[in-house]
Formats: sequence, C-alpha cells, structure tokens
Amino acid sequence: MITSGNRYLLDTTVFVDYLRGIPIARKIIFDTRAPKFVSGFSIITEAELWAGIRRFETDSSYKSLLQPYSRYFVNITIARRAGKLRRLIHDALGQGGSPPEIADCIIVATAEYYNLTIYTRNETHFKHFASHSISVKFYKR
Repeated sequence: MITSGNRYLLDTTVFVDYLRGIPIARKIIFDTRAPKFVSGFSIITEAELWAGIRRFETDSSYKSLLQPYSRYFVNITIARRAGKLRRLIHDALGQGGSPPEIADCIIVATAEYYNLTIYTRNETHFKHFASHSISVKFYKR
C-alpha cells in the first residue's frame, strides 16, 4: 500500500475517515507518520477539516492529528494551475459533465507543484486528473 520513499499529500478524506475509525485510513495515518516518508496536507484540507470541527472532541485532538505532517500553502503558481486544471476538465467534460470543485483542483495543483502523490478515497473527483499526469493513489473503505 504505502511505498517507502514516496511523497504523499493526504486529502481531506484520509483525515475524516481516520476520525471515523475507518481501519484503512488509520493505517495510512500510522504509516505516513514514519520518518521515511515525506507527507503532508494542503492548507485547503485544513480549512475543510476546521469546517467540520464539531465532529472533533477538542481543538487539541484536531491539532495533534495534523501536527506530524507538513502543511503546504497555496502560492500564485498553484492558484493559477488549479484554475487552469478546472477549466481544462470542464471543457473536456462538456455541458453534461460536472468538474471537480476548485478546492480539489487546488489540492491537486499543490501536489503537482511539490511533486507529491495525492492519497484519497474520493475517486469521483480525483479521477479526472489522471489525464493531466497527476499522481493519485486511491484507497477504498
């Protein structure tokens, strides 16, 4: 599942599933905390998690979950690439398609910028990025 030496950007789904007690997410969190990995999360994931904070017992439990990971911020290059990705996917899907939300595009552009593999359960949104040479690793519950 997790390959030594890989570099991961954990999507919001990994943290949410961890908090829900989903075994595979707990394993991903446990494994990616090891020093042999470069792993982190987008600042967008942090915003999404804070939006759902009512599910957390305390702010400190939320902070301790994220503390071992690198936090990746958005810069102008990432923002522009995210917009471009959303436009490209929207154009490819045509009128009947539903492109990923801009938040997912920002997460993807962040992973691309820092040369990270996205780890997510959200195949519906992230499958669109494969045709743009973005590295995505999916897990199932």
